[in-house]
Amino acid sequence: MQTRLMIALSLYLWTTPGLANPLTIQFNIETSPTVSFWTFVKTIGDFDRHPSTAMQDIFLKSKYGTDLSIKSKLAELRHIHEVYFNQSYDFRGYPAAKGELGWDIDHHFDYQATQSKDLTEFKSRTLLLLPLQEQSKFFQDLAVLKPIYEELIGIPSEHALNEYRERLKQAWDKGHLSDLLTKAALFYHANWQTGADFSIHLIPIPAGTGKGHSSVIGNVILVDAFLEEKDLSLRASLVFHEFCHAAALSQSVELQKQITAWFEKNTSPLRSYAQSLLEEGLATALSSGLAYKAVAGKEDLGPWSDTEEYDRGSKAEIDLIRSYVNLSKPIDEVFIDRWVENYAKKFPDALTSPTVRLRHTLLMLDESVMNLSEAKSQIKKATRINVLTGHSLSSNDRLMTDFEDSLLMIVGNKDSELEIESLSKALPVMKVAVPLYKKLRGPGVIAAFAKDRPILLFKVDKGDDFKDLLRRVLLEKGLPSEPKIIID
Repeated sequence: MQTRLMIALSLYLWTTPGLANPLTIQFNIETSPTVSFWTFVKTIGDFDRHPSTAMQDIFLKSKYGTDLSIKSKLAELRHIHEVYFNQSYDFRGYPAAKGELGWDIDHHFDYQATQSKDLTEFKSRTLLLLPLQEQSKFFQDLAVLKPIYEELIGIPSEHALNEYRERLKQAWDKGHLSDLLTKAALFYHANWQTGADFSIHLIPIPAGTGKGHSSVIGNVILVDAFLEEKDLSLRASLVFHEFCHAAALSQSVELQKQITAWFEKNTSPLRSYAQSLLEEGLATALSSGLAYKAVAGKEDLGPWSDTEEYDRGSKAEIDLIRSYVNLSKPIDEVFIDRWVENYAKKFPDALTSPTVRLRHTLLMLDESVMNLSEAKSQIKKATRINVLTGHSLSSNDRLMTDFEDSLLMIVGNKDSELEIESLSKALPVMKVAVPLYKKLRGPGVIAAFAKDRPILLFKVDKGDDFKDLLRRVLLEKGLPSEPKIIID
């Protein structure tokens, strides 16, 4: 049964100096079994972008965790997901830095799950997103797993979830987060003049605690709800975090292009890295630095993010952000210049740091070693980094347009030498790297730089431990300026 708790926020956004436009943002705090079940399946099936370890533990410790027939169903679901769910396209006209402004099957399934009262409606809402035969098989498997979800998550959570929803509202009100959201919306130039109606869907986790995950899809916010959690300061701040992302995504195309132009005008060699931190860094600082303190009455002294660059970067920018938000001052060119300056002070070694550069990766690989989905999954497991851009090694014509400031990660095997050698037409440094590649026994890694842009060249065979190589790369103090075998 889907239940709702409605909250109305009166925000006053200024579209021109001296002119106030009252805006009411409404949001419901909801409990929706279909999206909770869908999240459960993605988590135990190991195809969730941000799986809940607490939810995985509940499943693995149950009698179903070792059931071979259930494992078979999960493997089938995972296979269909890997083959069909990575398809997407970006909306035209937006700056390249706003690549998340687009559409993909994965997010569309998530959204439709929030709107569906049961699996029958969920299936009808996602019709034709998969081939008919695969969709039929997919939902047959989901139907088998539904009773398991009800036994392990749904029924044990039912009463506690309603109480949790009320406590979350109280935490939000205690911190006066509606007032802080007003200031944040002004800072972002949030384009909400025509009104906005959001829904917050709680994903129940009946046992365990943790930071969990939250996300926003359009006007829907998904947030993990640890029902044993006593203090909801963190959970309220995570909801605020997603409102910040929603505000950023609502910005006009003109403003987004203007922000990009401000970064491009800056002369720092780290400006593109500072720009890539902007959206997540702002949301993290506003939620963990300001919203959490407003609710808890104290600073959040722990990590603000699992990603080191987001954690350290947002903490380095918090004073700048606070100075703007407290004065209800919108983001401007001065803010961007100071943002870049702070980033450069915090990450002076960003150009050679594997930890930082891996987050800015263009992946090219020989698909006889592994497919793109598998490679991205391995990178995610080893580094907690989502690689968004990837191509087959044979499509190296994309190199010059996509490489830009990215780290170039090339994955091949002993039979990939000719394809890798062809890259030297675009990157002369590869003429030195290729002989090293031929010499490399493998599995191993060569590192090099091309015009201040780093390259990691992996030589692996199918079945080699790619994750281990990635973890060893992260231990490197810095990437060498000349081509060099760093792991053999």
